[in-house]
Amino acid sequence: MDEGSTEQAKEAELRAESGQEEGLTFGEIFRMVKKHLWIVLLSCVAFTVACVLLLALLINPMMTSYSISFRIIFPTQDQAIYPDGSPFFYQDIVSKNYLLELKNIPDFADVDVDRMVRENGASVTVAKTEEGVSVAEGPYTLTFEGSYFDGSEQANSFLHQLANHTREQIQKNHNEEVSYALDENTFNKASFDERISLLDRQRDTLLSQYEFWIENYSEAYRVTIGDKKNTLGDLRTEVAILFGQGIRSGLESEIETRGYAFVGEGAAYESFTAYKESLIREYQLNKLELEALQSVINGGKEGTLPERATELIARNTRIQQWLGLDENGKELEAGNPTLTEKTNEAFAKRLTAEYDKVKAASDKLTEALGSIYQQGTQVLFEEQTVEASGGVSAWLGGALALIGSFAIACVIVCSVENSRRRANARNK
Repeated sequence: MDEGSTEQAKEAELRAESGQEEGLTFGEIFRMVKKHLWIVLLSCVAFTVACVLLLALLINPMMTSYSISFRIIFPTQDQAIYPDGSPFFYQDIVSKNYLLELKNIPDFADVDVDRMVRENGASVTVAKTEEGVSVAEGPYTLTFEGSYFDGSEQANSFLHQLANHTREQIQKNHNEEVSYALDENTFNKASFDERISLLDRQRDTLLSQYEFWIENYSEAYRVTIGDKKNTLGDLRTEVAILFGQGIRSGLESEIETRGYAFVGEGAAYESFTAYKESLIREYQLNKLELEALQSVINGGKEGTLPERATELIARNTRIQQWLGLDENGKELEAGNPTLTEKTNEAFAKRLTAEYDKVKAASDKLTEALGSIYQQGTQVLFEEQTVEASGGVSAWLGGALALIGSFAIACVIVCSVENSRRRANARNK
């Protein structure tokens, strides 16, 4: 050993004896790390893998959120109403009912909707105008916290399905809630006069509906009825010639001139016989009242009948014609009455036939509008995959973990080796 080395060894011994720390040179650190390189590398790899798994499975799902933007196009979006006229609230898109219906899809059976609702982990926003008014068609933006999904693929599928579910709900609302048919029970319980009015109003309703949709689309717009294509203009024409003014006036005239009336359950008269007997009683009462009025007139020596008497005479004349009565209210053998049970039933059947025609037209309108909603309700996505935000990139997390773990491993190795060296120096 030369003189310089001897002095360094003595100085090291003196520092060791006095408790002074000896610094490490870069070369010494390099040799220490190299000596335990495999331990350092294995420690780094193990720590990095653990950090990446922790980041991917626990930290990132809690920090990540998924979002997607889309537009909803449907025929009544400008009015913000469903097909049945009930209001359309875009917040319904993330309602519990909507979300629970998606759980029926096997791919989403493990999505905890109850927790999602409880924690307000789902939200929807809509674009607004400069005046702060919501834009009916959107775009709408769905945002969900990532912890409810097992990964971005499930989140992407869930958000797409939820947006499409909104389209299905609009179409379902029409198919299940909308019908333009005149209620048959209501029609059958109405008087003959009321039935004619119901049919007339129903015709006007059908025409106004076709006018509305032609204004929004066009007469040439084609809809599917059964397996056949029809234009809105053709369907409107079919309704226009249905139960026209001539038919209505003719039916009203027959009721007035022939005395037809609704009889049966729910009617004023339970049977035609009861109706006929009531008319005969009315005839006799009218006759008595006329005789009393005539006595008053004769006693007062006035020659002009009062208006009431004129009405009674006109009424009794009609009853005589309807039932074929003589002046005393008895049925004539050859009276040729216009009102019989048979003719009354025939008239009721004619009204029912008109109802069937109007009902068929009403069902056609319902089907036509179903076709409009089927063709015109769409969901248009602004992007095809969900956008993930928040969280830490696995690559970045892995790189930081690798660098950090290498530095820590080097410090530990050098610390152990340095402690061992000082112990050896003291033992000498």
